[in-house]
Amino acid sequence: MLVVHGRQGGVIPEVLQQLAAELERRRSAPVLVQALTATPPQGDGRFWLAARRAGTISLVPLLLLPGDHVRSDVPAIARQWRKQTSAAQSPMRLPEVMVRRLPFLGAWPSWQHLLANLWAERAGAQPLAWLHHPLQGALSARYLQHLAAVVGYPGVAAAYSDPHTALAAQPQPPALLAPLTLAPNRLSESLNMGARAASAEVLPPLLDLPPVRDFLLTQLEALP
Repeated sequence: MLVVHGRQGGVIPEVLQQLAAELERRRSAPVLVQALTATPPQGDGRFWLAARRAGTISLVPLLLLPGDHVRSDVPAIARQWRKQTSAAQSPMRLPEVMVRRLPFLGAWPSWQHLLANLWAERAGAQPLAWLHHPLQGALSARYLQHLAAVVGYPGVAAAYSDPHTALAAQPQPPALLAPLTLAPNRLSESLNMGARAASAEVLPPLLDLPPVRDFLLTQLEALP
């Protein structure tokens, strides 16, 4: 089960659907995508048969920052799936199915180092800034400081609807802008609009970059 943010109305971007389809092919096991903006998928008979055989449903949050979604929504999703598995098992005395929740993607050290290497290769000697949704709280602040130290480039909190205002306040205009998002969203789209786009190169969403897609497929395929 891949948990993704999704877009308004529960739309799952095509790149995430393609990732799930290729992962399912490689693992020879069902892969569902649950968007935070949509009704949870139920899973068909094939899904539940595979879950009973494996004894485990792995819930993988493909989320990049420790915001409210990671701290609140993902644990709630895990609880919902545990209730669903219990309800499906009890009446028929089916084999027990555990729900295993993995850390969110942004917390994986290997992911952080991938970003560091990827951005360093793309930037060379040019200044780069990665842009993220504004976060609140001490935990989020510590994470952002940690990630900036690992990747070696500053992060900029930018409103999805108007990231150019935050960029205009930077003392050194970056030559490259890297939206911290797997799939196209309002932030990546807003960055490519307006006068700011003419003075800085905007990197594509991360899943549009082959090294990122290959990394995720390899890591997710290797999960038990």
